[in-house]
Amino acid sequence: MKKLIAMLVLSAGFVCTAQVPNHYKTNAGSTSGKTTYYYNRSGTVAGRAQTNGNTTYYYNGNGQPAGRSRTSGNTTYYYNQNGSVAGRSQTNGSTTYYYNGNGQPAGRSRTSGNTTYYYNRNGSPAGRSTKSSSTTYYYDRTGKPAGRSNK
Repeated sequence: MKKLIAMLVLSAGFVCTAQVPNHYKTNAGSTSGKTTYYYNRSGTVAGRAQTNGNTTYYYNGNGQPAGRSRTSGNTTYYYNQNGSVAGRSQTNGSTTYYYNGNGQPAGRSRTSGNTTYYYNRNGSPAGRSTKSSSTTYYYDRTGKPAGRSNK
């Protein structure tokens, strides 16, 4: 089963800062004061993200800090819970490219309308998400529901 996190697809080789299973959320255009809750397939809260300006803080299902991200222009830097750089993403139009902590390509995503498609570092499909109102639904690479997030 693919594990999706608040920012990046974990088992697809993407960088992980918050191990929130079975979902994905891009942080394009942060909105201050917003909290996003992430739920696993069974509906249990798996984590949350709180945005304050251009910084988003991630917490695991127990409410413990799990990492943060900071956006500057079209680049977002991801930090683990110890404050070390865990990776970055760079958006170019409707495509976002992801890099691991060593700067090596880790994957990409492409948005078309309300759907975002995720690909691993080899270009193989890794999953997708579909946004509907304030809820985003996540699916694994086979199309099975993997979780959701609510803002």
